[in-house]
Amino acid sequence: MSNFLYFADDWGRHPSSSQYLAAELARQHRITWVNTIGMRRPRFDSYTFHRGFEKLKQWFTSTPLHLERDNIQVTNPIQLPWWGNRLCQRINTILLVRHLLRFMRRDRCSYIGVSALPLPPEWLERLPVKGWIYYCVDNFRDWPGLEGDLLREFEAYLIRRAVVIIAVSEVLAQWIASLGRTSFLLSHGIDLRIWTNPSIRASPLRYSISRPSVVWWGLIDERLDWDWLMYAAESLSNVHFNLAGRIYSVPPTISRYNNIHFLGQIPAHDLPGLAQSADVLMMPYVDSPVTRAMQPLKMLEYLASGKPIVGRRLPALSRWQDWVLLAHDKYEFVAALRTALVRKPSAEELARRWACLRAHSWTAKAEQFLEWVRQAGLIN
Repeated sequence: MSNFLYFADDWGRHPSSSQYLAAELARQHRITWVNTIGMRRPRFDSYTFHRGFEKLKQWFTSTPLHLERDNIQVTNPIQLPWWGNRLCQRINTILLVRHLLRFMRRDRCSYIGVSALPLPPEWLERLPVKGWIYYCVDNFRDWPGLEGDLLREFEAYLIRRAVVIIAVSEVLAQWIASLGRTSFLLSHGIDLRIWTNPSIRASPLRYSISRPSVVWWGLIDERLDWDWLMYAAESLSNVHFNLAGRIYSVPPTISRYNNIHFLGQIPAHDLPGLAQSADVLMMPYVDSPVTRAMQPLKMLEYLASGKPIVGRRLPALSRWQDWVLLAHDKYEFVAALRTALVRKPSAEELARRWACLRAHSWTAKAEQFLEWVRQAGLIN
């Protein structure tokens, strides 16, 4: 059994590829999951206030290292949120390294570092790991609201330093290649145990959804094309557009549309039931460097739902064009929604969807991940 020191988003805060992957790795190995402070610039708004309250609660009401599930322990090092400030960077390095060394020295075993985030170079150098694995899941350099220049600097250093680099999309792999490194391509997977469980799929929802219903789930932020959504809500006034997830950014004009509804954050095990309440599932992303590089975690979940899917024509979605109605602009988006509302997937299409999904389980993804780590000599 090997030990992985894993840096990513807060454990359990919202479904993420890193959490699904870590859960599978934990079947054979031990995971120490490090909750980070996040990379958004602090602002005087409700999101920053609530996020700050969450972190304070983590730091002062939880134990320094607690068991989340078998072989997964979670720790919450105290951090300052101002990444752009060099003094804060130095303070954060001291706080984090001291915090983690307590556990690493106590365990008296070697760790393998895994990061799904561009970490500061000082962390990479001062933490005694056998080697670093960069699990590149997004283009954080161009992500709205983040310290783009600083993260570009951090990521370039991590790419040079990493023993193994794994990218979730071809666009990200090309970016890594432009910096002189080769990466392995590992697209996202799906937890088929959730999506094939009849009792979970049929579980009643805790909220009411009016029909006809178009549904989205995921982070609600600047990556959504609000112009498309508002045009669709106006054009299809009898259709209800339901968005489930944590809200980061919403235009104030959205309040004018009484058929756009925000459901709040939905636990992963409620997603199959939410999908069954939908007539259509949508992915109305903006066309930007961030969305062109991403590999949406929800794509396979949408396929597993058996529902019609409408989305923007982006590299990550184009590979699924046999099963997704793709649009170039808001007019095509509305036309595709009209079609999807009356045309359901055939039995043949559903069978082909499931044949594809069985090859994309998180179990299979974790096995491939571990094989690359073995080839690099980090585990036996």
